[in-house]
Amino acid sequence: MKQVSFSEFRRNAASLLDAVEQGETIRVLRHGKPIAEVVPLPAPAAATLSWKRPGLHLDFAGVSLSREILRERAREERGALKAPQRTKPAKRSRAARLG
Repeated sequence: MKQVSFSEFRRNAASLLDAVEQGETIRVLRHGKPIAEVVPLPAPAAATLSWKRPGLHLDFAGVSLSREILRERAREERGALKAPQRTKPAKRSRAARLG
């Protein structure tokens, strides 16, 4: 690890950063006290495109939701499932309302 003063780092930043690119770590000092460490970045991992990475696969016991939706649609088309008819409430007589 190389140690340099802050003013030296400012004067020679380009060459010092070249050394960091080569894998060297540089500690920057101000008034003899360390204030920063310049370290090389870790080697990039082989970046896999998101659409090439395996996706999350969920398995559940029971019926397939999409299959049940298709069955329900088929029954609706055949008329097996009809919307329930709403009926109006029976009118109460005046005596029952007052009563």
